[in-house]
Parts: sequence; structure tokens; C-alpha cells
Amino acid sequence: MKQIYLLIILIGFTPIYSQFSTEKDLNISKLDSIFDAKEIDNKFMGTLSIFKNNKEIYSRSTGYSDIENNIKSNSNTKYRIASISKTFTSVLIMQLIEEGKLTLDTKLSTFKPQVKLAEQITIEQLLSHRSGIYNYTDLKDYRSWMETPMSDEELIDKINKKGRRFKPNKKFEYSNTNYFLLSLIIEIIEEESFNKVLDNKIIKPFKLSQTYCCENIKNDETAKSYYMEGDLWKEASDTDLRISSGAGGLISTSKDVNKFFNLLSNHKIISEESLDKMTNNLTNGDYGFGLMKVEFFDKTGFGHDGRIDGFISNAFIFPNDNLSITYLSNVFGWDIRTLYVEIMGYNFKTDYVDNNKYSTLKLTKEDLSHFEGVYTKRKKTLKITEKNSVLILNYHEIPSVNFALTPITKNRFKNEIMGIEIEFYKNEKYILVFNKKGDEIKLKKK
Repeated sequence: MKQIYLLIILIGFTPIYSQFSTEKDLNISKLDSIFDAKEIDNKFMGTLSIFKNNKEIYSRSTGYSDIENNIKSNSNTKYRIASISKTFTSVLIMQLIEEGKLTLDTKLSTFKPQVKLAEQITIEQLLSHRSGIYNYTDLKDYRSWMETPMSDEELIDKINKKGRRFKPNKKFEYSNTNYFLLSLIIEIIEEESFNKVLDNKIIKPFKLSQTYCCENIKNDETAKSYYMEGDLWKEASDTDLRISSGAGGLISTSKDVNKFFNLLSNHKIISEESLDKMTNNLTNGDYGFGLMKVEFFDKTGFGHDGRIDGFISNAFIFPNDNLSITYLSNVFGWDIRTLYVEIMGYNFKTDYVDNNKYSTLKLTKEDLSHFEGVYTKRKKTLKITEKNSVLILNYHEIPSVNFALTPITKNRFKNEIMGIEIEFYKNEKYILVFNKKGDEIKLKKK
């Protein structure tokens, strides 16, 4: 995966503007309503944390951390954060580089010469998934041994049997093996286990007390994970977290993960120069060092997602807006992206409109009712409705998010967040949608 798209932009148009809600005008009931609806429908189990200006302004938990024992999730529930672990591992590597113990050009063979072609692979290629090493979680027999403790050398032997996928640095291809090996390198340099290094260099100094690694602890504070089989909940498998290690073995709370990304963004854990190196590849859409690009219209941030057993995790930060969102879930199979888009739509005020524009043009409800309808072209569908004397646009992929339209003339409207203008031809029953460059697409009314 190269980028995380929270939304497929309407007909490919480039967005140009968005307005963000500040902590002061945060509408708690609106956010609660999003989760209330999910809870009633028995959808989504997990914990959401939203940070604004480096502090938590909203938290919400739904569902159960343990269904069998009727234990509900709360803000202190710990989840397996899966591949978000890679961001922590990348930060540890950058710390070692800052300390002069390592360089991006250091060869893997310096630490693990038994890995095939290790002399050709650099630390930078491991960080950016450009090593060509086979992804061990793709091994055909992986599910038969993933719950069994295994030595590092046994796992390396399994990887070596597959050979390499491609010549180092030829291309990007996501591989958990890269970060498993980075974990081993960290252990060799620091002469400590990965979890102890994590504890000493990140958890304790930055007071992330709800975070730990590589232990399959089961208690009332740690969530079990589930999937649906018919109408029944089934507990998911339980990967041995030593195997996952820095590739996906961390456990944490949503608040701790959010705090970590805010510390990272504000250069508290590593320097600005090091973070620039971590995010450098994101400018052309590739994977950074333990980071992925995330986009919401004209807003761009970074973060990571992950899956392990039945757990699904997402953590994104938008540095220019001092906004970060982390959602950790213990249920596999639901569309987390839809939930994120709803939350982002609220935080970026997609339904904002200046009602005075309607008053100035003397647009009545009767006028607006002529524009209501469903407009389509191939697989693109827009629904236009009138609500409280304002035109609302809904895109078929995210019908729960409202985009308010601001009038320019009596038959031409715009949405600045999406970067589009819409001209209605009510007699001919179609609309033209324009982007800022003047490109247009014609949609017919059903």
C-alpha cells in the first residue's frame, strides 16, 4: 500500500480548500451521534481518540473488549496496533542514526549476514520496503505456525527458502520481513530485547505507559479480537507477538498512539531533519520510513494502518491543522474507511455554508426543490437534496457525509472543500460539474 485514501475524490477533481473545526466549536453530540448509530446497528467495536493542538479533545469507545465475559471497551482498553508498530520501529532506527550508531547506507550484512543477499540491502531499503525480501506473512504455511513461538534463526531460514522478490531498490513492495529484521538490528546494536529498547527510548521517556510490545498478555485491560461467522461472534487467532515484533507486535491505547504521533510531528522524539527523512518519499506517493501518506481533499497528512488477527488499526495526523485521529478496533471485516470519512467530514466541516448567500439571491425552497434529484454518469452518482433551505450534495460512495453547496447564481453552486462548481439545467434535467481548471463532466438526472 502506498497511500491511505480516506476518500475517493469526486470524478478526479483536485480539491482546493477546507475549513477546520476548532476545539472551541467542537460539537460532542454530533460526534457521539456518529457512534450511536454504529452501536445501534451493532457495527464497529473499538476506541477513537481525536487530538487537536496536541491534546485529546474527544474519545469514544464502543462494543466489547471481551464478548464472552461481557466486558465493555473503554478509553484504557489496549489493542494490538499491528503495522502501526512499524512507525515506532522506524523512529527507533532514526534515533540510532542520530546517535551515530547506524546510517541509512549501512548494509544488512553488518548485522545479519545469514540473510540471502544481505550485502546488497541497506537500512534505508528496509525502512522503505524496497529490499526485495519475501514477506514472511505471505508464506503458504504461515497460518500453521504463526501462533507458535519461533526463534529468529528459524524464521530467517523460512524467509531464505523463498529467495528475493526483486533486486534491491528496484521498486516498492510491502514486506513485514523488513521490519522484523530492523527489530533484530535494534536488538544487536543496543544489546537488549526489542521491547526493552522500546521501553527505554520511547515508552518511559515520553510517558506512553499504556504501550508495550511482544507479549501475548490476556487480562481485562487487553481486548480480544473477533470476526463474524454467520450470526455468531468467533474469537480470532492469536499470533505470537515475538514473531511480529517491530513489524506488528505492539499493544497500546488509542490515546497513547495519538500522543506518539503528536510527539513525532512536533520533533520531540526525533529531530525535524530525521522526520523529514521519514516523510521524504511521501511527496511522490511512495511509502516513507514507517509512514504512509493520507489525504482528505486538500488536506495531506501521514500515519499508518494495520491488521493482525481480528484487529484493525488506523492512526493519522494532519500537522498543518494540528489534528490527529486514531481508531483501534478489535473486529475484522467492517469498512473502517467509511467511519473515518464521516469523522473527517465532521472535523473539516464539509457541511458548512454561509446561509446569507441564499438570502441575497432570494432562493426559496421551491426554487431549490427543482434541483433535487439523483444525477448519474456511468458509476458516478450524486444526490442533491434541499435541507433547511440549503442544497446538500451526497456522493454515492459516502452517502452519510453531507457537502453543502453555496450559490454563485440562481442555478450555479459550488463546494470549496471538493473544489467543484455545479451548474443546473433544470429543463433539460442534467448538471455540469466543473473543477477549478474548467474541466467538466455532464451528469443526467434519473
